[in-house]
Amino acid sequence: MAGSLLEGIAQEKGGIKGGYRGVSQGDPEDRKKKIKIVGSIAAVILAAILLTIQLRSGGDPAAETSNVTLIDSKTKELFRVKLLPGTHPPFINPSTGQKTLFRTERCFWTKDGKAKLNPTHVLLNEHIGINEPTICPDCGRPVRLHNPIPPAELLDEAIKANRKE
Repeated sequence: MAGSLLEGIAQEKGGIKGGYRGVSQGDPEDRKKKIKIVGSIAAVILAAILLTIQLRSGGDPAAETSNVTLIDSKTKELFRVKLLPGTHPPFINPSTGQKTLFRTERCFWTKDGKAKLNPTHVLLNEHIGINEPTICPDCGRPVRLHNPIPPAELLDEAIKANRKE
C-alpha cells in the first residue's frame, strides 16, 4: 500500500525515485524570461502613467522653461512671456515697442527675515549697466543673478502660514 496518493501516482507513471519531492521549478531560463516579460510590462505601464500625468498637467517642459517673467527697466511693469529661441535681452516691450525688457530675479524674503511664497520680481542693476549691488525693494536684501531661495525650513513655515490664512 502506498504511503500517499502522490507516491502512488508517481509510481504508476514510472515513478520518481525516492518519492514525491515537491513541484518542479522548471527551467531557470524560463524563469528569467518570465521575469523579463513581467518587468517589461511593468515598465510600459509606468511609462504610460507618467505620460498621462505629464499630459494632464498641460506641461511641455521645454515650453515651461521658455516662459519667463520680464520687467520693464523704465516702468517696472512685469510681463510673463514665452521667449523665442535665439532672442537676447533687452527684449521688446509689446506695449511700447522699445527694447526695455529684462529677465527678473526672484526674491522670496520678507523684511523680517522670513520666507514668502510669492516672490518679488527684481531688475538687476547689472542688466541696465549700473555697477552697484541690486537691493530688493521689499525686504532690503541684496539680490544677485540666480538669487538663492530661503532654506527649506523657512519655506515650510511660509507654506504652513499660508494654509492658515
